[in-house]
Amino acid sequence: MIAPYVTINTRPEFVKNKTGFGYMVYDIAKSVGAKVSVEVLCTDSRGADFTIEGVTYLKRSFPLFIINLFRCVSIRILLQLLLKYRMSWGAFIRLVYYWMMSGYLVRLLDIGNYDIVHIHGCIFPTELWMQVCKKCHQKYVVTLHGLNSFSDSVKLEPAGKQYERDFLKRVTDGEFPITVISTGMKRLIENTYGVKDCGNITVVCNSFSFSEGSGGGKK
Repeated sequence: MIAPYVTINTRPEFVKNKTGFGYMVYDIAKSVGAKVSVEVLCTDSRGADFTIEGVTYLKRSFPLFIINLFRCVSIRILLQLLLKYRMSWGAFIRLVYYWMMSGYLVRLLDIGNYDIVHIHGCIFPTELWMQVCKKCHQKYVVTLHGLNSFSDSVKLEPAGKQYERDFLKRVTDGEFPITVISTGMKRLIENTYGVKDCGNITVVCNSFSFSEGSGGGKK
């Protein structure tokens, strides 16, 4: 799993971002980790690797990124994204940092023997992680936990919103698969791009647990 961050209350390095997204990614990793082996790379933090509740959080360090620079995906992708979307310089500098990390991710995929890579979210770095998977011939899926480009209230620069719009068009054109968390999200995407029952979009709802009893109620 690749995510910007995860919220883990018992780990000091993972409480900087206490958000619903952070807790949700943690719960997903923990739930899947109870059944199969799961490793998580948090791209917006650095620290040693550790295992908690059956999930391994991989080491993140700048020296590791430097050592593996020669494995990075082509730097042309940075220039292509900059020229196409005219993102802010702050966003571009962050993207360069993620590009430097891409070589480390290539190394992880080369030695990890993973069945699938689960990428959380649709932001500029997502493009890099998909390019890494293509370079390594690694199966992957992107999960969208919400849509940022359909609401003016979402605080995301216009370049990022346009990237999401173009990303979704590529999905409906059959370039790669995604999952969304509701049928409403799927229908909105299909209606926006004039596609009926897009096979590249799968609905995977957030997990539920069910209490057994007279009412069979949800909890």
